[in-house]
Amino acid sequence: YRDCVTVRMRTCEYANLDTTLKIFGWDCLSDSQYMCALETTEKRIALGKPVLQYNGRWAFRRYAGLQEPASVLFSFCNGFAVFLGISNLVAKVPVTYNLFHTWLGYGIVCLITWFVSFLFHAKDTVTTEILDYLGASTMVMLSLYCMLLRIS
Repeated sequence: YRDCVTVRMRTCEYANLDTTLKIFGWDCLSDSQYMCALETTEKRIALGKPVLQYNGRWAFRRYAGLQEPASVLFSFCNGFAVFLGISNLVAKVPVTYNLFHTWLGYGIVCLITWFVSFLFHAKDTVTTEILDYLGASTMVMLSLYCMLLRIS
């Protein structure tokens, strides 16, 4: 794997990367690591060896520059469902309802969380990973808080 990355890095030019890769933040190093992880995984499977993680990630097939296209789609759909929920809340629940702002805040936190999840699964970086875990943790804690509000 390391040798593969070294060889690819010698010949990679950022200008030659596909535009969709550039849009999602791929550079020569990350593209080389991705391609070598795929190649090495395919060789290991052909030899009957177990699949390994490279740089802490499984070698998913990217599509249109998206590192994990299915997860991107699911994150988008979840975020869209939350957006519809917020729209319904604002349209149908009076602002004077005592938990209106709590549910609105909860919806906004969930919307941000799914957006960050979308970004993380599109192209993981240290920043998007931290934001994804922070958003998920915040959403879980806020869900617990809202549940306790409902039963109290």
